[in-house]
Amino acid sequence: MADGLFEVMLVSSPKDLGQLTECLTAVQKQQYDNCAMITFRTAKQIRVYCDGSFNWTLDGEMEPGKVQVEVENLHRAISLMK
Repeated sequence: MADGLFEVMLVSSPKDLGQLTECLTAVQKQQYDNCAMITFRTAKQIRVYCDGSFNWTLDGEMEPGKVQVEVENLHRAISLMK
């Protein structure tokens, strides 16, 4: 996407097979409002606070757990080709 926004998907852990199926169906159909365990938003900047006990990823790059994580989309900050 070229709008300078992140697509943020937060997923709560399913507690049973029915909830897992609900999440998988929502993701497959890209109908995130149909699943209470999924929150989907767009944002230029994201700040997450937690106890630091879990690892997370940004574009597939694993990062160790931290108490505060802040990520900002610097839209068109550099030009690679003209």
